Amino acid sequence: MCPFINIGEFIQIPTYSACFIIGFAFTLWLTCFICKKEGNASRHVLYSSLYALIGIGLGAKLMYFISKIPGFIRHWDAFVEALQTDFWGLMDYAFGGLVFYGGLLGAIFGYWIYSKQFKVHINFILDNTVAYFPLLHAFGRIGCFLGGCCYGMEYYGPLAIQFPYNELEPALNAFPRFPVQLVEATGNIILFIVLFTLRKKHKLMPKSLLGLYLVVYAVMRTCLEFVRGDLVRGAVWVFTTSQWISLILLPVGIFLMVKNRMPKADTNQADDVGDSK
Repeated sequence: MCPFINIGEFIQIPTYSACFIIGFAFTLWLTCFICKKEGNASRHVLYSSLYALIGIGLGAKLMYFISKIPGFIRHWDAFVEALQTDFWGLMDYAFGGLVFYGGLLGAIFGYWIYSKQFKVHINFILDNTVAYFPLLHAFGRIGCFLGGCCYGMEYYGPLAIQFPYNELEPALNAFPRFPVQLVEATGNIILFIVLFTLRKKHKLMPKSLLGLYLVVYAVMRTCLEFVRGDLVRGAVWVFTTSQWISLILLPVGIFLMVKNRMPKADTNQADDVGDSK
């Protein structure tokens, strides 16, 4: 495990950030390559994905902040005191992490903004990007494993992981843990293969493909939350924030699958589909 990558004497890059950047670059290249190979306007995929990247950052930070709100309410006096005496420390605590679901919703919103601004059908963008969502997510979870965040619960069975000491998570090496990051990364890679195959072989409608992704990942995430050992996502009653979001997105995914169950038509392409430059 290596939470930071040191370049020279003065440059230090968080391993998670490095994995995400590599994953985003590779996923975007693969998406554009296949889009262009199919004769579609790959530039729309490229530019819309940059909008999505901004949405990922803003959405992941905002959702992290939202997950902290119940704690602020429970400790209101301490929150008000910190607001007056240590404002920047409070901001670092409130926005110092990332929540995947916020990034996912932010990415979809970024794609939607691009489609409206440049008059590109949202179905075209979704058709050429949705299947790759879990592939990028897999890179992120590998980054979590290497960085020591989003770790699993105490566990002594097969595949148990004994992390070394991590200055960012001092209690991480207290006992062996369930390798939840690697399990989720593997699940995302399998989901990528399934979505990619269904898109190519069965020509699912783009929104139906998005719905299937939401349903499968919501179920997977809900189950994996039970073996997580960190509480950074926050919890409300018996469920974590991520489980509540999963329960909300599950019927949304089912609705998208049912409403858009017909095979996709050629009209889902961008207006300048012939331009593949």
